[in-house]
Amino acid sequence: FYCALAYLFNPYSILNCVGLTTTIWSNFLLSVMIFALSRKWKLLCILMLALETQKSLYPFILIVPIALAFSEDSKSKAARITMTIATYVAIFGALNYVAFLKMGSWNFIDSTFGFIIHCRDLTPNIGLFWYFFMEMFDHFRQLFLYTFQLNTTILYLFPLTFTFKECPEFLLTILLTLTTIFASYPCIGAIAFYMSLIPLWKRVSPFMSHNFIVVSTFLVTSILGPTVYHLWMYANSANANFYFG
Repeated sequence: FYCALAYLFNPYSILNCVGLTTTIWSNFLLSVMIFALSRKWKLLCILMLALETQKSLYPFILIVPIALAFSEDSKSKAARITMTIATYVAIFGALNYVAFLKMGSWNFIDSTFGFIIHCRDLTPNIGLFWYFFMEMFDHFRQLFLYTFQLNTTILYLFPLTFTFKECPEFLLTILLTLTTIFASYPCIGAIAFYMSLIPLWKRVSPFMSHNFIVVSTFLVTSILGPTVYHLWMYANSANANFYFG
């Protein structure tokens, strides 16, 4: 209930609704996924994750904390984890096959997953990719592109999984936050979603450091972001470094 309130009254989510972006559907699918996970509805949880992966690609790493969560009460954890991942792969493959039957070819893969992976659109956004690759020499592009994609997906997956394997729900929240921050086309509505999950972990708030600095940073950057974007794009009195910084 508190997470729902945190999302509905988050100014980022309001901007997302006004803009009529497809991120709203991503947040809906992820919300149903987390709800199904809390109720131990395995098939629904995996289906929602597969649908979201079909749309946004990066959430595929969330299958790891989901598999860990559904194996908590099992005596043979390895077998249960393997079965969960295999079910996810099967559903995701079936969705792609349905898309193939609908489209008549496999070209949609390059138009969706390929577009996300290769980052062909360098339109300024709140992310890292556009700024970095706008200034990148072409012969270095592939190296750094795949380095960035690894950073967004599996770089943090293994150390965080070994650290938080006993608390898969917390692991899911962290991975969801990291993929949102480092995605090739991040959206402000996705930030609203992971911020709305913060009330779930109120019990760990006493262990946080620098609360004032963190909160102040969110407030200041939320104000400066639109301001320097306007100065750069409309008033022509700043540049991309102002916005990116």
